[in-house]
Amino acid sequence: MHRLKKSIVALTLVFSMALSLASLAFATQTGTVTDDCVRIHTEASTDSEIYQQVNKGDTLTVLETADENNWVKVSFTYAETGDTMTGYISGDYIEISGSSDSDEDEEASSSSADSSASADSSAESSASSSDSSDSSSSNSDSSAEISADSSSSSDSSDSSADSADSSSSSSDSSAESADSSSSSDSSSSKSSSKSSSSGSSAEEDEEEEDEETAAITSSVSYTATVTDSGVRIRKKASTDSKILTAVPEGEIVTVLSTEDEEGWMKVRYYDTEGTKYTGYMSGEYLDINSIGSGVSRVVNTIIRESADSTSAIVGLVPKGKSVDIYASESNWYKIEYQDLSGWVYCDCIRTEGEDDCVGYGTATIDGLKLRESASLKSTVLTKIPEGTTFQIASKEKNGKWYAITYNGMSGYVYAEYVDVEDSCTSGYVQVIATSLSLRSGAGSSYARLTIVPQGELLEVIGTVDAWYEVSYGKFTGYVSGAFVSATTKDGFQAYPDYAKVTASVLTLREDASIESTALDSIPNGTIVAVSGLSNGWYKVTYGGQTGYVDSGYLEDSDADAAAAQAAAAASAAAEDAAAEAASESTSSSSESTTSSSETTTTTTSSSSSGSAVLSYASQFVGNPYVWGGTSLTNGCDCSGFVKSVFAHFGISLPHSSSAIRSYGKSVSYSDMQVGDVVCYSGHVGIYAGNGQLLSALGKKYGITYCSVNYKSIITIRRMTS
Repeated sequence: MHRLKKSIVALTLVFSMALSLASLAFATQTGTVTDDCVRIHTEASTDSEIYQQVNKGDTLTVLETADENNWVKVSFTYAETGDTMTGYISGDYIEISGSSDSDEDEEASSSSADSSASADSSAESSASSSDSSDSSSSNSDSSAEISADSSSSSDSSDSSADSADSSSSSSDSSAESADSSSSSDSSSSKSSSKSSSSGSSAEEDEEEEDEETAAITSSVSYTATVTDSGVRIRKKASTDSKILTAVPEGEIVTVLSTEDEEGWMKVRYYDTEGTKYTGYMSGEYLDINSIGSGVSRVVNTIIRESADSTSAIVGLVPKGKSVDIYASESNWYKIEYQDLSGWVYCDCIRTEGEDDCVGYGTATIDGLKLRESASLKSTVLTKIPEGTTFQIASKEKNGKWYAITYNGMSGYVYAEYVDVEDSCTSGYVQVIATSLSLRSGAGSSYARLTIVPQGELLEVIGTVDAWYEVSYGKFTGYVSGAFVSATTKDGFQAYPDYAKVTASVLTLREDASIESTALDSIPNGTIVAVSGLSNGWYKVTYGGQTGYVDSGYLEDSDADAAAAQAAAAASAAAEDAAAEAASESTSSSSESTTSSSETTTTTTSSSSSGSAVLSYASQFVGNPYVWGGTSLTNGCDCSGFVKSVFAHFGISLPHSSSAIRSYGKSVSYSDMQVGDVVCYSGHVGIYAGNGQLLSALGKKYGITYCSVNYKSIITIRRMTS
């Protein structure tokens, strides 16, 4: 028995030692990272905190092999402190030395370099690619807004006066500069090498069908600044080709194709008259403009020769160092850092204001509901057509809801019905700022090309993080996503139905310009109906005149607010009218044989009779609107209200807002008095004094007060004598 116990103890020790040795042997295993910008998490989950990112070729110590969800536990040196840390990395993006991979593992490893699946968990990437992707087309770190414009007046300017953005150099005469320099096209060697390819004169003048569709390798266009005076644009890539125009130094052109072997670039240019030229310029005289900027977010961001994680390494960008972005292709940026140029994985670069955007969504169902809050019980603001694209500002409730802006309304859409990508190359946006800067690059530090007015509909060409690339007038540039709203090709009404004057006095002008003729002055607090928008000016009607007011001096209102404000202003007038009517009834003409409430229009002056009409009509304020009705207590429509009020005074009117226009006597706006009938297109009411109208305004409001200028007046009729 004693021997048996000793044997068991010995076997246990041997087994324990074997396990320890096996564990020790395994702990020395290493793993090599197979892709750039792969994340190490604190837990085996994409929802856990990210320690840091590692790049292709980095070596990690493997502590535990892949679990059922393909997570590998590793130790690594934490870049921030130099300490050794423990974390988790997706098994898809680490090759463990000495391991016998299955065919499936080999396939995952070999394809990981170009994989669009999540570098954390390919199973989870389909559910939320923008959260889990380390090498996904919808990465959450770089689909970012570069705009620091959300609080900056430089990109959301209240003054449309800055919209004239013509460069001083563009005033140079292109005709005068056409032959000003022998070097305007290219060096003589380039000239001679292309002369044989110029072709016949017939070919010279032949129009090219695909002038605007030259191959562009990135999802956005390049722009370039002309570096010499009088640089020529030619019809074809040859100094023997026809000269289309000459471009002054400092002007910006859009590059439609990259430099060919002879140094020519295909470009598009608009001169000061707005004439468009598409042709070829020598790349020697063009300085390509960057389209954005960013900062390396990892210890060493790898610069590669091409947009491919298998291509040669050009150099490294240390953490925190700035780079200029010149192109965007799939998940890659073409950058310049010091004297290095190449491609970096977009996840490795942090761009300006990126927390304001997590990607671009497309509605996968027709009638996707935009809700007021992130809840299925929340109010539906509107419905979004299938195929509509929009910028996603943030994710809510574990990624189940996306915060977006559509048709000028901010709300939430259910993520299940949205396809998400890092960028988009189609769709429409509409300007919601008073005025918006169109910039030469995707950032607030880039040159302002021109001002885009509020309400302008723009077609999306591409995106760089949260900036949209668009064309407006003769310019192609970038606008901040913070100041536009996603919409459809039809756009949306970019102005309120009602607006309240905030200035002490606001000038009504004939046209949408501060230089236009002044028609009238509108006092502070007046609520007007808005019928249009032009260059930041609202089209309104006031005092019987239609004109324009600067929208910067009004705030949005609604009909409820208008009615409440009008009621407060008109209440005193109604009380005065009632007192005056009571006084008149006791001193009526001896010819009158009826009670004061039945006094005919022939026994009083027009003003006193009008006061009596208003006094009687005002007692029904608050009663319901009923289409076709004539009951002042149980419900009436607008013409039914006017008909029944005047019937009380023995005046017969038709039950039609248009027919009433031919009754009574026509009076001018300046002669309008209390009790006069004011006629509009599709509406009619009674003037209550102090610029207010009393009418059956609609189902939502019933019988109430509003501004007499809430819409354009057709005619004013006096029914009393």
